[in-house]
Amino acid sequence: MKFEEFSIGQEHHETHLVTQEEINAFAQVSGDKNPIHIDPVFAGKSIFGRPIAHGMFGLSLISAVLGMSFPGFGTIYMGQEAKFLKPILIGETVDIRLTVKNLEPEKKRLLITTRIFKENCDLAIEGEARVQYNPDLFVSL
Repeated sequence: MKFEEFSIGQEHHETHLVTQEEINAFAQVSGDKNPIHIDPVFAGKSIFGRPIAHGMFGLSLISAVLGMSFPGFGTIYMGQEAKFLKPILIGETVDIRLTVKNLEPEKKRLLITTRIFKENCDLAIEGEARVQYNPDLFVSL
């Protein structure tokens, strides 16, 4: 896509099944091995009743969509504001929804509303991402 093809209000969404294997790998890479994420016995005694995904794992799903799909290749992730509203449970399929909120054509930047919805349609994470999008910068790579 070219920057000029984006419009305010444009939406994109993808779904993702959150697995314990992913959460275990994320814990290993991030160093956040809190048992609420990786120990089913410990997490079973919590208010959640089972392991939950790291909040930053949820943001990594947003990052993946930004870099790979929308806007996609050529995206530079410049910032993210986020509120964690509900836990994402292991085994849930979440819906990652992005909406273009503002465009800065002179700098090729987009302000994108970022939301992750749980299977029951509860909002788990909401925020805004600022990205620069210029796939021409990466043509020679």
